[in-house]
Amino acid sequence: MKLDCIFFEPIRVRYAEVDKQGIVYNGHYATYTEVCFSAYMRSKGMPYNKMVEETGFEIINVKSSFEYFGSVYEEDLIEVGLKVVRVGEKSFTLGFEIYRSGEDKLLVYSEYVFAGYDSAKHKSRPLSDLMRSLL
Repeated sequence: MKLDCIFFEPIRVRYAEVDKQGIVYNGHYATYTEVCFSAYMRSKGMPYNKMVEETGFEIINVKSSFEYFGSVYEEDLIEVGLKVVRVGEKSFTLGFEIYRSGEDKLLVYSEYVFAGYDSAKHKSRPLSDLMRSLL
């Protein structure tokens, strides 16, 4: 699993992200995956906003899922890994794996399906060649 990831982003868990038990509240994992995806796009020299401004190509999240295998705690340093699961004509699926830094035990797995989107027409569109090359 971890070997399939093409990019990792380190994140330090902050106090505001945990519940009374000191465990990360599940809604924050979506933020962690978005941070990882944004960092990946920047690492490729094409931050998402720059891509939209320069090419007009946009994506939307049409599905996301999370599976929890372990807990993440306040002040943990985690590594969020990104892997490409599938690339289709109009959509692509990314997998995100979350590990405690320096460990190999998978704590959270998430998948997102993103679709190419035409915001003027409010409908899906084929993926751009640029988006395909970034994946």
